[in-house]
Order: sequence, then C-alpha cells, then structure tokens
Amino acid sequence: MVTKIQGVKDSLSSDDLFRFEETFKPLFRRALSVGRVDLMMPPNADASSPDPLARAAAKGKAVYDEKGARLVVPLIEGGQVLALVVAWQVTAEQLHPAVNGFLASLMDASLEMVRLRLLAETDPITGLANEFALDEALTNALSNLSPSRSVERPALDQEQGEKGYCLLAVELAGINLLRERYGRLFGDKVVVSVAKKIKETLPQALAAARSGATFYVLLEGGDATGRDAALLLQRAVEALDLATPAREPWRARLRLGAAAVDSGSWEGGGLALEAAAVLKARAVRALAVASRLERDEILFFGEIVEKAGRLLEILPMNRVLVDLGRIHGLTDGERFQVLPGGLRSGKDPVLAKAEILVVKVGENHSVAEVTALLDPTFSLRSGDRLQRLGQKSSDALEARPETVLSLGKHKIKVVLDEVTGLSGHRSFLALYRAVCDINERFAVALIQLEGLEGMREVCGVVGADSLVSALAEAVKQDLPQDCHAGRFAPDTLGLIFPDMSADKAREQVQEIIGKVGEAMERPLRAGVSYAPCPGFEAWEIMDCASKALVHAGFLEPFCVVVFDAVSLNISGDTLFSQGRISEAVVEYEKALILDPSEVNVLNSLGVCYGHLGQAQKALECFEKALAAAPEDFMAYYNLGYALMSQGKLEQARGNLEKSLEINPGHGDTLFQLGCLAQTQGRLQEALENFKSAVKSPGCRQAVHRRLGEALAAAGHLQEAEEAFNRAVKANGNDAQALSSLAGLYLDRKANLEIALSLAKRASTLEPESARHQRVWARALVSLDRLDEASGLLKEAVSQYGKDPYMAVQRADLEALRGDLKLARKEYERALSLEPQLEAAKTGLEKLADDC
Repeated sequence: MVTKIQGVKDSLSSDDLFRFEETFKPLFRRALSVGRVDLMMPPNADASSPDPLARAAAKGKAVYDEKGARLVVPLIEGGQVLALVVAWQVTAEQLHPAVNGFLASLMDASLEMVRLRLLAETDPITGLANEFALDEALTNALSNLSPSRSVERPALDQEQGEKGYCLLAVELAGINLLRERYGRLFGDKVVVSVAKKIKETLPQALAAARSGATFYVLLEGGDATGRDAALLLQRAVEALDLATPAREPWRARLRLGAAAVDSGSWEGGGLALEAAAVLKARAVRALAVASRLERDEILFFGEIVEKAGRLLEILPMNRVLVDLGRIHGLTDGERFQVLPGGLRSGKDPVLAKAEILVVKVGENHSVAEVTALLDPTFSLRSGDRLQRLGQKSSDALEARPETVLSLGKHKIKVVLDEVTGLSGHRSFLALYRAVCDINERFAVALIQLEGLEGMREVCGVVGADSLVSALAEAVKQDLPQDCHAGRFAPDTLGLIFPDMSADKAREQVQEIIGKVGEAMERPLRAGVSYAPCPGFEAWEIMDCASKALVHAGFLEPFCVVVFDAVSLNISGDTLFSQGRISEAVVEYEKALILDPSEVNVLNSLGVCYGHLGQAQKALECFEKALAAAPEDFMAYYNLGYALMSQGKLEQARGNLEKSLEINPGHGDTLFQLGCLAQTQGRLQEALENFKSAVKSPGCRQAVHRRLGEALAAAGHLQEAEEAFNRAVKANGNDAQALSSLAGLYLDRKANLEIALSLAKRASTLEPESARHQRVWARALVSLDRLDEASGLLKEAVSQYGKDPYMAVQRADLEALRGDLKLARKEYERALSLEPQLEAAKTGLEKLADDC
C-alpha cells in the first residue's frame, strides 16, 4: 500500500510511528535482548482491564504481562498514547526497578528518531516532502506494478487490479527573476503560498514534494487524472492574490510536465527503484520542454515527440538538426512534417513545408534528412514546428505496399519499407511482439551496416539506400520460410527466427554477412540473442540482441556475437561511465546469471557495490573474482582497496602486494600501498611507493599531493613544495594541495599574498574543513591583517567548537592583539578539549610570565 507523505507537523501522529516503526524497533530489540517487537494501535484505555494493552494505554506507563512474557510500552505525544510497543519473550528478571527510567528514555528516544526521520524527509521551506521522500514514495508505488511478458504490454498484480500512477513536475514561471528583483525572502514567500495551494487543491496526492525549483505531485491514476489535477492546480495558483514589495500585483503561472505509468505505458521488468528514477526523469524532461516552449497547459513525456519538436539548425546535404533525442523517446526512422513556426490563428491554413526522416538519434538532439520539399517556395528555418506523421499520414503522402500476416491468433498488418521491401520498423516490432506471445523458443538477430551515415555524406541517400537494399536482398534469399525480417533502424536490419537455437541463427546470419560483405566491401556486424534466456523475459530478447550488436562493435568486422555475459558487462560499463551505477549493477547481476564465474563482471559489480557503500557485497564479489581467476591482479587490487575501506589494513596490504607482484608497474596499486604505508607510519615505504606511482603511465592526480604530504612529513620541504605545485597544476580544485602549498609558503615566509589566495580558494572549495580556515587565518596574520584574522577565527571557533587547535590559534592571535583575557579563556578551553596539548600549556605559561 502506498502511504501519503506528510510534512513535519507540530506533533507526531500514529501514522508517523507506523510509517517509521523500523527506525526505532531495533532500539527495543537491543535494549531488551529480544527478537520480536511489534507496534500496535492502543485499544480503549481501561486501567482495570485484564488486557495489558488497555492498562498500558490507560496508565501511560509500561506494563509487564507475565503470563504472555511480553512488555507493553506506550509511546506518548502531548499526553496522548499514539501506539504501543510490544516486546515478546521478556523475563521478569530483566525488569529491575531501575529499568523504568531507562524505558522512559527509550520511549523519548523513539519519538525523537521519528521526528528526525520526518525532518530528514521534509523540505524546510514549504513543509512538503523532499526529494528523498519522493523517491521512496515513487519506489513504493511502482513496486505494485509488475512487468508484462510482451513488450509495451502491461501486467498488473491480480490483487491490485487495473491502475497506474502519474507524476507531475511543476515550476513557477519567472520565480528566478522575481528572486533577483525582490530578494530570496519574498521568493520563498511565493513558493510557500504555492506549496500550500498544492496541498489544498490535491489532498488525494500520494506525495507532494519539492526539490530545488521544482514541485512534484504523485497521483494514483493515468493521463486523465494528471490532466484534471493540473487544470485544478493551474487555476488555484493563478487565483493567488500576490503582491510584490513594490505593491505591484504579481500573477503566478505554472509550467507543468508529467509522466504516467499505466496499462498503456508500463515498460517495467527491472527494479522498482530504477523505474522510479525513469519516471521522475521523464516528468522533468517534459517540464523542461514545456518551460522552453512557454506552454501553460500540461505536457506529458509521451507527447514531447508528438507536440513539441522544433528545427534547431539547417545543415548541409539536405540535413536538419531537431531538438528531440533519445531521452524524449525518439527512435530512428521516424517521419515528421515541417510546419511554419510561431502561433497562428485556428482559421489560418497551415501548409507543410517538407517531410523529414530521422536518420541519427542523439541523446538530446537528432539529425534528420529532408526526404520531400512539399512547398519549394517555403525555406526551412530554425524554430519551425514538427508534426509527427502517423501511419495514415505517411501512407497518404506515399502509398506503400502492405500485407496481412497471421501468427497464431494474431493478424498483423505489415507495411513494407520502401527501400528494403521488408517490414517497416513499426510492423517489424509488431511481428516481434506476436512471436514473443506464441513462441517459447526463438532467436533474434540484428545486422548493422557500419559507416552508413558517412556513406550518405559521400554518395547521398540513393547510394546509401542501395547498400541497405543489397543487404535486404541477401536476407530475402537466405532467410528460412517461417522467419521474419524488417528494418530495425536506418542502418540495421532485424531478423526473427521462430523455434530456432542461437547457434543455428548465428550460422544463418554469418552466411548472409559473408555473402554480402564480399559483394559490397562494407563492414558488417551482427548481434544474436535467444529465448529462453536465463534471467530474461521473451520481450527483452530484442534489447539483448542490441547489446550483442554493441559487443560486436568491439571485435573485428564481419563478426557475429551471440548475447552473453560479456555483452552485459559492456552494457554495464557504459552505464557506470555515465554515473548510472544502480543501473549498471542490474546489468552485472544479470550477467552473472549467464556466467557466475565471469571475472570481469565480478570485479565490475564489486566496484559498483563499493561506490554504493555496500562494502560486504563488494568484498564477496572480489573474493569470487579471485576464486575464478587467481592470477587476476585487478581482483587483488579491488579486494585490497575494499579491505582498506573497512579498516582491515594488514589483509589489505597482503592483497595489494600480491596485485603488485603480478603487475609490478600498476600505478593505482603503488598509490594505495603508499597511502596504506603512510597511514601506518611507514614513511620511507610510503615515499618509495608514491615516487614509483608518479612514474607510472597515466598516474592519478592525487599521487602528487600524497607525495607532497609524505615529503613534508620527512622534512624534504623543497621537494614537497614541488610536488604540491604539480598537484595544483594537475587539479586546480584539489583543496588539500592548495592548503598544503599555502602552509609551506607561510612556513618559509615567502609568497604570502599567493599563500592567502591559495588558502581562501581551498576554504571556498571545502568550506567544512577547519584546517583550511586555520591556514587562511595564518596567512592573514602573516600579512599583518589581524582584525580580519580575528573575525575569521571568531566565526571558525563558533563553527568548530570542539577543535582545540582552532582555540589555540585564536588564543595566540588575541594575545598578539593584546586581549589577554580572551586569549586565556581560549587556551583554557583548548586544554579542556585536549588536556595534554603543549601549545595551549605554553601559551598559558607565557601569559603568566607577561603578567
């Protein structure tokens, strides 16, 4: 069940306790040494009842049920019992009279933990949920949806019935300009007013959240629900009576984007967490497009390609750049009409200028080819609108051959591609969906003509199409009778082999590629996948073939790759390089279903777990990698690094040394061994490792800083200064290197202005670092800017009240400025924090001598 997210309130409720019960129940388990702890609603209070729950609710105190061996502890807020914690298997010996006070503290701690959770999940300005709570609500909602066996076809849990979810992403138009003109406080006041309207207008929302400048509203239902909610919200916000500090009326207007997950759009099959991230990203993209087009009405993600496309740039060779891409749902081979840009009266006829075909889909933008100039008197311009051509519109412009195929119970209208004579893109996918439903065993292949985009540039559309046509002819000649072929993309043909094994399909495709490759002398590659495939549903096999095709791109031309663990490893590596670590984990875990001992996958998965903070899982992966490949130096390196992060330094050292033994010149291993030696006080060993790491090819930037630190500790200050200079040159944002270099300049009283600049930059980059603040203050003192240093240290001491070195530094400065009373106070405070701090003792002694 999806629960509603509430903002932080003045007092807690029973719902809050039940929502976060797993936050505080472990407290009772550990404190009472029991296994089972339940949270229950209180019954009617009755002090004389034989029911211990009713007595606890009446007394507001813990009640021990000796017969049931359970302890009942009420959780009370504002004099009201909100819930009862029931701990089972509690013995009378555990309940010494002194325990009563302890239980009271435990009750208070539980309520405080719930308050902190609410605070952690609440936007401090509006009281709405924050992004963390929104992600949790999205994940909980989407976990109720389950994937379909067929692509683009939903299957909801039978217990849940038909339902879906809609996420609205909302921004206030002009809010940034308003803040710039009238200040942050007035801007926040407007934001709070809008948040209040959201809660009032859409009380049925499963979640109402704010992150940055964007509001999010999660609703149960599909597109229609989202549109109705958006209309209500737009009207409510426009009715707000807002006036600027200059007493000018200000009308709030919203920009709204949305994404829906329902019976017509569920594309699940992965983790709910991943689906939640996709849903939110789609809503944000729809909002971005709506804001760019200054649309007042809501724009759904699925409508972006249909309604929001524009020409960005007119390119040579009959090409245009459009502002649609893969993230908007655009696919290769889509056709559009180009219409004049700008707003027009509904009475004015709108004449299409041209028809275009998408030939290369990018992430945000795509390249299309002008296939027909419908009115040569109109030139194409940036800003011209795009209108997607549906099947009927496309057929009206160019009558294309079609036929009807019967596959089991399916009758599929197949429109033929004019270049290849095979099924067009949409028809091919329809055939694929039908095969998924009626065949448990089949294979899919994708054959790609490499360099087709370049060929179009050299010899135009006709020359490139002739290559695709030649490939299609070879496919027609050699394709078995019951198999199907179609145009999957402008440069790729798809083949479906019902009731055929992957090996047999690979042989068929290899024969086609060999025959065509000899004739056209163009590189060809192919990817093959198959069903049933462990870990994958039938509707995922086409995607698996695409990954096998990418895998083939890493090998020699004319190769055919059958989908395997390596294909998924490559796919996971791509996701990892983009920072999409959770998605990469899914790919690697699926790869291990296909090959549990694939060492590269185990290593990659362990690295991902390490980035996600799941250290134990990372260790297990690296240990399995070593078992699979005992001579793999990266497995030893990764295992050593993971053990270091857990503080198991000797074990880490052994694995890192083994890694270096296998690959003596590995710079990262040398670096980590240097860090380990530095941590354990083996200074000379650290220096040797860092110096060797610096000489390794492509050494990491941090090596120079760590070498500088080791050289400084060894007293080699000139060499240390050179190392820090190299570190800053390699990475101008290395705050620790900047601060260390500034400190060396100050030690030798040289380059003082430069030292001040370096220290200020370090503090700006890492404002939470007390060390950088101390170096900054030292630089100010060296330049005799004592008042500035005093103000800086005063603020720093308030921020780092438990830092004894900061207290000593402030005391030294105040003594220099003549404020002996304050200096004494700071020395004494430093000693209270660190009783053996010699600098503080010396400072006090000097003050006594001066007096």
